[in-house]
Amino acid sequence: MNALRILIAAMILAGSVFLQAQDSSPAGFENLQNPRISTLPNQKMLVVEIKGDPNVVGSKAFGLLFQVYYSMKETPQGRMPPIPRARWPASLDTAKAE
Repeated sequence: MNALRILIAAMILAGSVFLQAQDSSPAGFENLQNPRISTLPNQKMLVVEIKGDPNVVGSKAFGLLFQVYYSMKETPQGRMPPIPRARWPASLDTAKAE
């Protein structure tokens, strides 16, 4: 449990350092003003599927994701981890517990 707390604190710290390094002026967000569909190259990724209220099980999912990521021998050392992404694959009217 302590390792999970340390991991979450490290993620928050890394995120704040990343955000401070970004351009926060309005000109830095011009590309976000108009929605668009982007095509990205294929990417390798880790996937964790978990059921339940995301407010309850989300930290467990991200903790598991980063635990696996840092235990892999292919993980580059000394780099910031990739930014995690999450999605809600069920219909929006599905109960959170499902």
